[in-house]
Amino acid sequence: MSPPSTLLANSTPAFTPRRTSLMKLNTAWGLSSLQHKSSRSSNAAAFRRTPNARSVNTRVATPCAPCTGNKPSSQPPHPAFKDLAKLEFHNPTTWGALSTEAEFMAMVNEEVLAGRCPAALVPGFKDFYCNYRETLLASGVEGFDEALATKVQSAIVENALRQISNPYEFDPHHTAVVEPFNYYNFGQAFTAPLINLDASLIGHMDRLDQIEQQLADGDNVIILGNHQTEVDPAVWSHLLKSTHPKLAEEIIYIAGDRVITDAIFKPLSMGRNLFCVHSKKHMDDIPELKTKKMETNRKTLMATQRRLAKGGTLMWVAPSGGRNRPSADGKYLPDAFDTTVVELMQKLLLRQKCPGHLVPMAMYSYPIMPPPPKVEQAIGEQRLTGYAPVGISLCEDLPIHDKSIDKDAMSNMAWQAVADEYAHLEAAIYEPEARGTTYLSPMSQRS
Repeated sequence: MSPPSTLLANSTPAFTPRRTSLMKLNTAWGLSSLQHKSSRSSNAAAFRRTPNARSVNTRVATPCAPCTGNKPSSQPPHPAFKDLAKLEFHNPTTWGALSTEAEFMAMVNEEVLAGRCPAALVPGFKDFYCNYRETLLASGVEGFDEALATKVQSAIVENALRQISNPYEFDPHHTAVVEPFNYYNFGQAFTAPLINLDASLIGHMDRLDQIEQQLADGDNVIILGNHQTEVDPAVWSHLLKSTHPKLAEEIIYIAGDRVITDAIFKPLSMGRNLFCVHSKKHMDDIPELKTKKMETNRKTLMATQRRLAKGGTLMWVAPSGGRNRPSADGKYLPDAFDTTVVELMQKLLLRQKCPGHLVPMAMYSYPIMPPPPKVEQAIGEQRLTGYAPVGISLCEDLPIHDKSIDKDAMSNMAWQAVADEYAHLEAAIYEPEARGTTYLSPMSQRS
């Protein structure tokens, strides 16, 4: 899913004080999807690709302690199985009973014949299934087999078809849907088999402790992070579920329109707390909907203010306006931040009676689901997956009360902090000697 970064485009501000600065900030609201550098073990070569499939670079990470050997017989159960045990089906006797590719495709074709699945979606469903299955098989993890891949992909398609027949409508402030169907668990189960948690890292754990205390004290905290995959929210939750479970689940993402409209990933978004906006990148895609989108953005801005006024709120924004795309040399580096987004977040924090903190954060996640090389206009991109380590690392708070720092300098300061920390985090994942005591395993408090 994608917590975003193009904030509320062209909306009318819900507040009027300081009108000279805030009126200009309306164009900032146009975030995109939140939920990738490639370290997807040398197994990536085993991917089954369609003729136009994209490829990913490969690197191998060294597991953190505690870790085990490479022999399957000596491995403890992969932590993903705890999440997979919570995976639900709306129809357990049909979609939940499948275990092979043949059964999966037969069920998809049956849905086509019944008029419940557009035939045009079948190639995409099959491609996603095959790619996900080959990722699991190539991971070398005991139990990551065709039956498991079929189970997860069956849940993906079942939920996608439900969105086609009965689309869910997101409110400006969306609260995670966990009953009667738990969409949070659904997203965690899909993502878990893609993450090599033993080799993943959390940087500056003490800063997470600090945020946890700040929230308990009633402060607001907004994270400014780079954004690499559609499943970044799930990555955040997987990394923090043992060390900081409240932060893992209670964070609110600013989500762009694409992550709440794509049939495949819309159900994953339903399991997250969101402030939903329409990206200014896509504001004019359908001209007749522009006015409605602007009104939604205005309502979201108002909802955001109301939530921050209560205090104790943790939000995540991606000020780059979307996922990081590969550079000419194939590297996925943090994209430049939109100054208006950073400025708006600073203004929103300063307007509240309670203290606020603006915290840059680096995320490394692209190898598990790298985005297309370029931004695509149409919904329904081809999705590649990989089994790889991931990581997050928080930077120091920005000096948001320092009036001598103008908006451009503040935005650049935030981006530079993320870019520098991203380089350190990536090095730590692949070079154990670079970890020191700063970068720790998320498994350190595995329950």
